[in-house]
Amino acid sequence: MIKKINKIYSALLLVMAFVATSCGPEIENPIYSDGAYLVFSQSQASVGDGNPGEGNEVRAKVIRGGTSNYSTDLTVNYTLTATLSDGSNGSDRITDESAGSITIPAGSPSEDIVLRTVGNAEVGDLSVTVVIQITSVTDASLSIGFRGPDALSSTFTLTILDDDCLISLAPAYANIVNGNQAAARTVTIVENADGSYRISDMHGYVTNLGNPLAVGGNFTIDANNNVTIPPQVAFGVLNYSGSGSFNTCNNILTYTLTENFFGNVTNHEVIVR
Repeated sequence: MIKKINKIYSALLLVMAFVATSCGPEIENPIYSDGAYLVFSQSQASVGDGNPGEGNEVRAKVIRGGTSNYSTDLTVNYTLTATLSDGSNGSDRITDESAGSITIPAGSPSEDIVLRTVGNAEVGDLSVTVVIQITSVTDASLSIGFRGPDALSSTFTLTILDDDCLISLAPAYANIVNGNQAAARTVTIVENADGSYRISDMHGYVTNLGNPLAVGGNFTIDANNNVTIPPQVAFGVLNYSGSGSFNTCNNILTYTLTENFFGNVTNHEVIVR
């Protein structure tokens, strides 16, 4: 009796399994076959937009693999689209230095598509999505993307992010650190009517006069965040000028101040934070 029940139960399971697998649409797993293919080494990346006049270089590596013929040059053509996060055209934020086509030389498995972001110092730029799509190759036997129904790695997506930070110097309170002196002093920075800035103490200590007297001064910051301290005179005898840079992301002002006191010239490395 026990054996008979077991046989009936086993048969019932088989029937249920058959019914379960026979109902509904048939589902197939993607199948990747052997052969020659052309793919990007990575499918996505992100980068900051970079400084004005420089930008950031981005390289998207294209690889031929599988049973590809490596003995001949391979020309790869592609399209590039750039879209701002609001859906509008963002082509002015990226330069295609490879101009829509690259050649993988004979004997080599890969070559880079070279892009460069258009840098700026603007705060609050929209992000940009850049998509590279391979359109054709000179070897028709190559599959664009891995061989399979979803053609993996056939596109490359780059996200360009705004890497500029808001300048907030006026008014500001900071510690000034003189490279020639151990002590830090508190200073104020205010914006002048002409757009330049004035700092209450340029370097915290007048070494050549021998007294810890504050020497205020004016400076400018250009679109590339370069700092210029034009020639100025304090106390009628101390001539000074300098140059440096302003980091807008951490509000650190760095410059070299050159003093001339009756022909005695000294340089001060100054950090204002």
